[in-house]
Amino acid sequence: MVEKTLERLRWEKGRILVVSHIDPDGDAVGSTLALYHFLKKIGKTVDVVLKDPVPRNLEFLPGVHEILQDPQLPYDLTVVVDASSFSRTGFDPVPEFGEILRIDHHITGDQYSPFDYLDNTQPSCGLLILHLIRAYDPEIIDRDIATCLFTALSTDTGSFKYLNSDPEVFEAAADLVRKGAHPGEIAKLVYQRKSLTSVRIQARVLQNLKIVANGRVAYVVVTRKDLEETGALPEETDSLANYVLSIEGVAVGIKFLEDEGFWRISFRGKGVVDLAAIAESLGGGGHRNASGARVPGTQEEVVSKVLSIVENALHSLDLNTVAL
Repeated sequence: MVEKTLERLRWEKGRILVVSHIDPDGDAVGSTLALYHFLKKIGKTVDVVLKDPVPRNLEFLPGVHEILQDPQLPYDLTVVVDASSFSRTGFDPVPEFGEILRIDHHITGDQYSPFDYLDNTQPSCGLLILHLIRAYDPEIIDRDIATCLFTALSTDTGSFKYLNSDPEVFEAAADLVRKGAHPGEIAKLVYQRKSLTSVRIQARVLQNLKIVANGRVAYVVVTRKDLEETGALPEETDSLANYVLSIEGVAVGIKFLEDEGFWRISFRGKGVVDLAAIAESLGGGGHRNASGARVPGTQEEVVSKVLSIVENALHSLDLNTVAL
C-alpha cells in the first residue's frame, strides 16, 4: 500500500496541498509538516494548510510558520492526513482541490483513491509518514522531519504511555532520535509550557466537573463565556478530556466546547469502549480511545444526547473486572 501511495506522489508534477483535521493535535500537525518537508525536499510544489490555529505548545515545530489557513486554489492533488474524511478538514470538497488522496490510521472514514494509505494498526499517523519516507529514502529524514515525526508519535501515544506503545513505536522513536529529534526538549515544549490563561480555564471549568454513569464517565463543559472571562483560547482546553479521564474509576472522559451554533466534543477513553464508533454516530471520527465530533444544539440538548450514547455503550460491559 505504501508503495502505491509513494508512486502517486512521485509522478505528480502539479501543485500539491497537504491538509489535516480541524482542532489539530500533535499527530495532525507533526505528520502534516513532516510530509510537507519531505515533498519539498523531493522537488514538489506544495502548500500545507490547517483551518484552525496550531496549538501554542506545537508552535516550535519546524515549518509551522509556513502553514496557511486558507487554501490557495486550485491544486492538482490534495493529501488529507490524519482525518477520517475530507469534511474533517473544515473545507468544502470543491473540484479545485483536485484528486484527493488520504493517509490515515483511523478505523473509520472514507476512501477516496486507490492510492490511499490507510492502516488502522498504527498508533500514529506519524508512523505512516515515517514508513512512506523510508520507502523513498531513509537518508532524506533530517532533523526537521525527525522532530515533526517524533512529536506526532509522542503525542498520539500519550508520551509513550498508552496501550498502543508497542515495540515498533519505541524502535521508530529511537531511529528518529538518531536522526536528530531531541526527546527532552520536545517533551518540555509540548507538555511543560502552559500559558497562564490555560491554567485559569482549567481551574474554572473543573469547578463544574460532573461524574455520571456510576462513576464511569467524567465530563466538563467549556462555554464561550468561560473563554472570554479567562482570556483563554479554545485550543488551551485541549488537555481537559485527558485530565478528567485520569480520575480513578473513570472509563470515558468528555469535554464539551461551545462554538458558534454547535459544540465540539472530545472523547478520551481507557480502552473499554469504542469511542471512534460513538464519534462517527455523531458525524465525527477518530480512534478507539480518542475521537471527536461537532454537534449542533443547545448545551442541554447536546450534553444529554452525548451522555445517553456513551452510557448505552457502557451499559452492556462488565467494568467491575477492568482496572480503571
